[in-house]
Amino acid sequence: IRGTAPEDSSFFIDGSPIPDVFHFAGLTTVVSPSNIESVQFLSGNYSVRYGRQLGGLVDIQTRSKFPEREESFVSVDLFQSAAYIEKMVRDNVVLAISGRRSYADVILNPIVNSMGANFRTPRYYDFQTQATVKTKSDGLIQGLFFLSNDRFSFSGGSDDEEAVNTGYAKE
Repeated sequence: IRGTAPEDSSFFIDGSPIPDVFHFAGLTTVVSPSNIESVQFLSGNYSVRYGRQLGGLVDIQTRSKFPEREESFVSVDLFQSAAYIEKMVRDNVVLAISGRRSYADVILNPIVNSMGANFRTPRYYDFQTQATVKTKSDGLIQGLFFLSNDRFSFSGGSDDEEAVNTGYAKE
């Protein structure tokens, strides 16, 4: 953002800071697109409530409307598998659960191992649960729990103690 180092930018979900909003430098967001209402990018001149960053900030806003109907899907593509379900628990309570996992490591590891090469393969996953409660005065109470993990692992070749010591796990 604005030609600055990554640590000079900030990332938020609903105004709360998070380490990063993207898996592996922009492949996909750490929150399911079904949970996102808007993405705000501020390149400069933003309020001090966001901190004192030089680069800019990205603020993801989750959905702030009570859903009118239930929704669900399963998606499998070249890079990842994803699932999403949004279910009415009561007339005034909706629970949304979603998750994704990449599988470049699952596909590439057998190929790389058969060639005897040493190769870094990426793997990411994320999971979100969002509860929305509609109050009697038509207000909303929302809670969001999410987790995200990105990792490179070495595949093939011989065990390399230096690779393990740098934080990359040998699988």
